[in-house]
Amino acid sequence: MKARYRSLIEFDVKAGLEQSFLDAFLAVEMLTRPKKVTEFVDAELLRDGSTFAGTGHWETAEAYAHWHSVAQKEAPSGALKVLSTVIETTRPGRLYELVPND
Repeated sequence: MKARYRSLIEFDVKAGLEQSFLDAFLAVEMLTRPKKVTEFVDAELLRDGSTFAGTGHWETAEAYAHWHSVAQKEAPSGALKVLSTVIETTRPGRLYELVPND
């Protein structure tokens, strides 16, 4: 099945702390832990200077909703604590439905 949904969350990281963000983000495994969710396809982290965007591809909206409900509960607390100190602002995660082009 083709991934019909995209999730997007954005982070503005404090200047000079980009590597700390990257290290903690990878330690939290936000790009790999969703693989435990049925109907998850893949995820990426994008960067523009000190702004980062996490994207996920999902087959269903329900799969994303499930991930959203467990994402922080199952994350390593130490890495989450680091993230909370290096992130300036976070734009809440949103789910978008892919518009077919055929």
